[in-house]
Amino acid sequence: MQVMFERARDALAFLEHQRLEPTVPHYGLALIHVTGGNAALSREIAGLIGDGFRLTATDAARMIARYVPLPVPTGIADHAERLGSLADEARAVTRTAGANVGELVREAQGALPSGDETVQRLAAAENELAMLRQQFETLKKAMVADVRRAIDPEHDPLTSALKPAFAGHVLDQIDKHDRRHVIVMLSIDGLVEINREFGTSVGDNVLNGFAAKIQKQFPDQEVIRWAGNEFIVVVPDRTITAVRSQAEDVLSLLESRKFKLAETGEWIGTVTASGAVVMDQGDDFPAMLGRARETLAGAVAAGGNRVAV
Repeated sequence: MQVMFERARDALAFLEHQRLEPTVPHYGLALIHVTGGNAALSREIAGLIGDGFRLTATDAARMIARYVPLPVPTGIADHAERLGSLADEARAVTRTAGANVGELVREAQGALPSGDETVQRLAAAENELAMLRQQFETLKKAMVADVRRAIDPEHDPLTSALKPAFAGHVLDQIDKHDRRHVIVMLSIDGLVEINREFGTSVGDNVLNGFAAKIQKQFPDQEVIRWAGNEFIVVVPDRTITAVRSQAEDVLSLLESRKFKLAETGEWIGTVTASGAVVMDQGDDFPAMLGRARETLAGAVAAGGNRVAV
């Protein structure tokens, strides 16, 4: 059990250090690497991060396609389930031991050096197991959404956003005109300059983080990566005021995140974004898209870091 915990911790620590989301394919890649399951994979990773760089989601996707067999997601899910069960059992054991430790100390009549010390050690073990359990709960939730994406070409491998070619089921709802819809269009301010100054790997990290912020604020909708730096969300049955507030929360989350260079830890500076929110006026999606782009251009021209309606 201890070996399994250590391997799981190592894999999660690797993903955290590389700033990769704990998705099923990423976890599979990390687990193979930290356990030495594929020497060629470990050599390639060492070559990419040897100078202090971090893996990008694009790097990870390429290596997953090359080194991680398709059956792995199921195996990883089972592995996580087993670890979760083990964490539950271990936590139950420590709870029981902690409840009885006072009685054990009394019965030992001084055989134990310190009852308080024993309680503290048991409490520390309980806290560690609780933290581990939380990590795996997060991982298993990610599995529900991401196991399909591990083998599904419908989603962009960098950001996990839906590709335009597969967004018909979302966009067709607008043309039915049986519900009111609001379109949100969001883009990163100065992404071209970020790529030019710091490199595309940094730009990719920013895009990935931005898409995650959008999905966090719009958990019930599909985020569509419409173009390189254009993300769209179609929201039904909400007021334009409510949707604008959600979009502004996305911008606030992005602005508060500190993106750093992997090799030096240097902060690249504040990253902002702009947004547009347009209401369905009985027109079709292409017309709404045009209005959204025009509105977004106005937000950018006004200095960016704002949502225009």
